[in-house]
Amino acid sequence: MLVSPITSYYIRKIISQKRAFLKSVVVANAALEAHALSDINAVIDSLYPDIDESSAVAQKLESLTSIHRSLMPNKEIYMHNLLTVEQEICWLLGFKYIPNATSNE
Repeated sequence: MLVSPITSYYIRKIISQKRAFLKSVVVANAALEAHALSDINAVIDSLYPDIDESSAVAQKLESLTSIHRSLMPNKEIYMHNLLTVEQEICWLLGFKYIPNATSNE
């Protein structure tokens, strides 16, 4: 399963907005790093070489993105939930969220 173009766009947008708070946990040159212009499906395939696992991750990202989009209209109320979903999306793509970070060193 591949993530849809809409989901890819949405994920890239989240990564771009949160970039200052993200630290890659992927070993250098072991996989593609996600960024604002990444092919998210290629990133998933590089992080999860097993086809069943990459399909499960793609499905999970579709679900998490859908949840995030449904919470956004009431983001003041659901800020904690949105942050939790964003952290999970980023984790699946090889990032750890560091809330007090000011730069991605």
